[in-house]
Amino acid sequence: MSGKILAPFAGWSSSLAEIPDEVFARAMLGEGVALDPTSDELRAPCDGEVISIAAARHAIALRTPEGAEILVHVGVDTVALGGEGFNPRVRKGDRVHAGDLLMSFDLELLGHKARSLVTPVIVTNGERFRVTRARLDRRVAVGEVLFELEALDLAAGAGDAVAPTTPAVVSEAVVVTHAHGIHARPAAVIARIAKGLRHDLEVRARGRSANPKSAVVGSGIAVVASSRTLSTPIWKNPELSTSAKRRRSVSPWCAWRSAVKFALIGV
Repeated sequence: MSGKILAPFAGWSSSLAEIPDEVFARAMLGEGVALDPTSDELRAPCDGEVISIAAARHAIALRTPEGAEILVHVGVDTVALGGEGFNPRVRKGDRVHAGDLLMSFDLELLGHKARSLVTPVIVTNGERFRVTRARLDRRVAVGEVLFELEALDLAAGAGDAVAPTTPAVVSEAVVVTHAHGIHARPAAVIARIAKGLRHDLEVRARGRSANPKSAVVGSGIAVVASSRTLSTPIWKNPELSTSAKRRRSVSPWCAWRSAVKFALIGV
């Protein structure tokens, strides 16, 4: 299966490496294309469901019918604007078609206040989809093909599945001290570690929960500074002894706990 991701607005396309932000430039959140906007309306780059709108209203994520998660993050460090200059036209859960209006934004204001207007358009579940045929270093019109997606064959890893067992739960509450909460950078760090674990993971805050293996969903939980967030890995390893669970001495749990604390202190 392959799918086409369209330019959400007119602008100049380039590689992610051109973005003045390490998280996006190094594709820590996923592969894709950078787009420097020349218009002030963000339109759906594909058919799908709105799965996340950032609390600061500067980023929107869609899930295609095939399961690809597409994030459009308008500008760099725009989370610091606290929503100023952004006007979302959809809500989480809405189903949209390619070309539908998702958001309007004040291009002039962002040009003065944001570190950069360059916008990453990326697929955040790269373990399932690969970016191909990216259209780089050219002017693109809204609705033009920006890149294509190819589904990866996941059958090869099916033999690694853990046999069903009664899950043990290990959890810990941590305080978010990062000024802007769980946004793109900390979500990327958490997701990178979480994807390396074979356990079910959940982050909870303010009565909401999210899968931290998805940076898009994790950042959409809208946790802000000083909120308490409960990070809960659910262990499925049948060899894990009760005493080990109680001591929390298992290395994956330690890695996960360290990742969460590192990310939330100020990535």
